Amino acid sequence: MSYCIECNADIETETIKIPKISSITLSKSAYTYDGKVKNPSVIIKDTNGNKISPEYYTVTYASDCRKVGKYKVTVEFTGNYSGIKTLYFKIKPKTTRFTSVTVNSRIVSVKWQKQTEQVTGYQIQLSTTKKFKKSSSITFTNKDPK
Repeated sequence: MSYCIECNADIETETIKIPKISSITLSKSAYTYDGKVKNPSVIIKDTNGNKISPEYYTVTYASDCRKVGKYKVTVEFTGNYSGIKTLYFKIKPKTTRFTSVTVNSRIVSVKWQKQTEQVTGYQIQLSTTKKFKKSSSITFTNKDPK
C-alpha cells in the first residue's frame, strides 16, 4: 500500500508478473520461388506457452522478398518487453526435373527441364551408392549447357 501526498489518501497498488519470452520463430523458414513477395508471420511465445500480442513488438522485413536468396526479418520489442531479434528465411529456386537419364557402361547422359527464372546454373551429383558416400558433382554455370 502507498500513500498519495496530493490527495491525502491511501492507494492500493498491484504487482503484475510479466512472463519472459521463451521463443521467437517464423511461420515458415523456406519458400520455393514463385515470383510473389514472401513475408512469413512472426510467432512469439512466453514461458507459459502463450502468444505475445503484436502490440508489444514491430516486425520489419527486407525489401522486395520475392527473388531467390536469404532475407532478414527484424523484431523490435516495445512496452513491457525490450530488445531486438533478427531472424532469416530463404527463397529457393524451383526444383528442376530430369526428362531423361541414360547410363551406358561408364557414361551417364542427363537431360533436364530448363528453368527460365532465378537460376544461374545447375549442379548434378552422381554416385554408385544409395547413400552417396563416394559421390562426384558437375556444375554448369550457365543456363543452357552444350
